[in-house]
Amino acid sequence: MGRRLFWAAFAYALAAHAQEAFNPHLYEQFKQKASCKALNRHGGEGVPDEVHIDISRSSPDANQCPEHLSSTDSPRLVGYVNINPSASRTMLMVHGWPAMWTTWSKQIPYFEKEYHLLVPDQRGFASSTHPGDVEASGTIGDMVGDMVCVLDHAGIQQAICVGHDWGAQVCWEAARMRPDRFEAVVGVTVPVGVPLSSYLVHSILTPV
Repeated sequence: MGRRLFWAAFAYALAAHAQEAFNPHLYEQFKQKASCKALNRHGGEGVPDEVHIDISRSSPDANQCPEHLSSTDSPRLVGYVNINPSASRTMLMVHGWPAMWTTWSKQIPYFEKEYHLLVPDQRGFASSTHPGDVEASGTIGDMVGDMVCVLDHAGIQQAICVGHDWGAQVCWEAARMRPDRFEAVVGVTVPVGVPLSSYLVHSILTPV
């Protein structure tokens, strides 16, 4: 029953706030910054280097696009917004591709009074930077590590991971890799399949 109500609340949030304009500048006061370990795998050639990426919510130089920032560029930024930290439960909201934290513009106003919200930009998106090797140093496991780093910086032991689109894959893997840190998972705007064994029968998904 609780899970059904949770899903219903997400659907209602989309409709109830559809006509309200979301102003991200109102959340400037909630910007945070954290330094997280990351690997630069150099395209799979040679020995990976351990670097640090900063998780924050500031804007990079207006003349430099985030995708051009590497581990040696300044500022080193990956965004997260920390809203209502006094709430008893925490919701980590992970956007999809291509997007940024404002993807959650309908859900943030709806949940911010009841939940502690952590809303990051994933590495390489918006103000977020990456370790300098986009193709080989951005695995789902790497991004799970970023999300755990956000929890650590915010002082949170456990959170509900809510993923939209590709962000849902990050949340699912987060639950598998770190069940000690993620108490529940919500996937939004993703296909639903019926698990039968190690594969799906195509007729289950396609009318015949």
